[in-house]
Amino acid sequence: IHEQEDRQNVLAAMDSYNQGMSKLLNGDKGYLTREMDDAKGITDDYIAKEKELREQTLGSTKLHFRGNRMGLEHSLNGSAQQGFNKVMSWQQKQTEAVKELHTNNIITSLTETAQSDYNNPLIVKESKEGILRALALAHSTKGADYMEAASRKTLGAFGISLMDAAYAHNDMAAAAEIYQDYKPFMTPEQRNKYEQKAVNLQVGDLQRNFIDGLIKKGISVEEGLKQIDAMDGYTIKNVNGQGIPE
Repeated sequence: IHEQEDRQNVLAAMDSYNQGMSKLLNGDKGYLTREMDDAKGITDDYIAKEKELREQTLGSTKLHFRGNRMGLEHSLNGSAQQGFNKVMSWQQKQTEAVKELHTNNIITSLTETAQSDYNNPLIVKESKEGILRALALAHSTKGADYMEAASRKTLGAFGISLMDAAYAHNDMAAAAEIYQDYKPFMTPEQRNKYEQKAVNLQVGDLQRNFIDGLIKKGISVEEGLKQIDAMDGYTIKNVNGQGIPE
């Protein structure tokens, strides 16, 4: 009879403990629901609250046999360790997310500064160096390979942002120079995209120049567009934008 009572009490204790753990981890403001800065310090808090829950469970559970009590304690200790691992992993993940957010904000701010003065070498240089410092502070512990990949990816995006600023000001010469400076950091897809964009812009200039020439000869814009549509393509005679339609 006592053994049966112990088994029932052990099951009831485990059920009560598991419900308490569920609330600690996933309930309202549970440790695994807290994000970003709100997850700061949750591991230490979990240790204290879980210990309190475990001691309360053991203290309120009546058992006749010492072996059954030891078995219950072993089970609760295992659950406590599992919960600790989950909470610690979650806190580390959120700490990394906060670090990533701050780093991205710094990169965005410095990139915008460089974009506003894309043709100022000093501003661009200082912004670039600031971005690399931010990356080093955030990720230097992750190893050289990670740092190299992160730096290349970030500088490639930085170069594209500068090119976009130059294009927005119709500054093709600056865009071409920026492209050469940051081309080594861009992916093949990024290079292909912006090389094609440069060609399209040059062709667009040729079309406009061609239509302007027709207008000067008394030919309407509509007629000029028809002539362009009838052409097979354009030949770029010079990378600086000089060319004639075929």
